[in-house]
Amino acid sequence: MEGSKSKHIDEVEKNLKILHMPKEEQDNYKSYLERLAVDRNIWESAIEKGLKQGREEGMEKGMEKGMEKGREEGIEKGREEGMEKGKKESLQETAIKMKEKNIPMGIIAEITNLKVKEIENL
Repeated sequence: MEGSKSKHIDEVEKNLKILHMPKEEQDNYKSYLERLAVDRNIWESAIEKGLKQGREEGMEKGMEKGMEKGREEGIEKGREEGMEKGKKESLQETAIKMKEKNIPMGIIAEITNLKVKEIENL
């Protein structure tokens, strides 16, 4: 029934074996356990440092990609707005020329898609 022993009984048996070891062997065992603990701390620190560095690099790359995408979208939006503004100005210039030729406001509005009030203010 050795497989059915509790975890606590196994721990007590282990400690009893250590207590029955000669002093020098106990000291060597304790030193071994201390080295294991130090090694474990070193590994945990290295893993944590690696994870932190990976997160920082990931954030940096993500920011770079986000900034680049934002620039591209900004350029595209600016281009679209500029084209709209240029189109509007061109229509206004056409409306001014038509107005100078005494073409009726209704016809100018129909051709340019500008509002009569807007044409009157040009």
